[in-house]
Amino acid sequence: MFGKETPQDPKTPAKCWRTDLKWLYGILFVFSAMAGLFCYTAAQYTDEETVVGLSAHVFAALASPKGLDDETDVASLRVALSKSGGEEMKPFSGLAVKVRESDLIGLTPREVRLFLFRQVGEPIWEDGEAGLKRVAESEAAAAAMKAQGGVGVFGFLSEKNHKLFNDIYPYILCFAFFMLIGVIRFSSGFGQLVSPGIALLIGALPGALLTGWIRQQVETLAAGPSTLGTDLYGYIGYAAGQALLEEVRTIGMPYGVMFLIGFLLLFIAFVGNGLIFMGAGMRSLVGWLRQAAAKKK
Repeated sequence: MFGKETPQDPKTPAKCWRTDLKWLYGILFVFSAMAGLFCYTAAQYTDEETVVGLSAHVFAALASPKGLDDETDVASLRVALSKSGGEEMKPFSGLAVKVRESDLIGLTPREVRLFLFRQVGEPIWEDGEAGLKRVAESEAAAAAMKAQGGVGVFGFLSEKNHKLFNDIYPYILCFAFFMLIGVIRFSSGFGQLVSPGIALLIGALPGALLTGWIRQQVETLAAGPSTLGTDLYGYIGYAAGQALLEEVRTIGMPYGVMFLIGFLLLFIAFVGNGLIFMGAGMRSLVGWLRQAAAKKK
């Protein structure tokens, strides 16, 4: 009992048990990291500034067939406001959109349109279909907006979902972190670098590829037709791309950081293992040289 212990065979149940746990923790980490980063990204892209800016671009494009930078309608609005004596006006019949002459000072035609249609996007972001009713001052206007698709995708890009994603992503990422600790705990030697490194790479790769594709699509849309012409969807895509162009430049950053950490762990393990191998080789060489020198004596 107190003598020298016999080393365990690598295939003993204890060894297999540790390996199974490492795989379990690794799988749980990969899926929880994917879910956590998805919720984090969704929280960033459902915030008020992003969604209201996107909806303002889309609604403004639908109301401006000659393009967001066209001067004609804006010039007419400025003239009407100058005649109003500083009073508040409603430029769109049936919509709760208000503007004063002082609101438009120093704004370009595009900025004027976005200012006006942010007043449409804000209630929809806050309340969805109920917000649509706040914007539409008459049943006829509400019915017309619903006939054209209602709030559409903006029903998902809402304050309610933003709060949901913002509340849950820290918990999911904390869970993923503890799963990664489990991967390290049940690995051994350089496996404590290799195993988490591989798990990080696998967890980051799908998101990195998806966000890269999204960024490419947004950049393509932003380069589309800047006036309505005959391509309605291309024109709306152009407006949406313009709204999201700056935002998507950093969309893949969390996945890139995660991928880089995984790569660095594998690199350190590779270099460390190589140095140990070289050290063992040097010790063997020195031992052989000493033996050869001793024989010559």
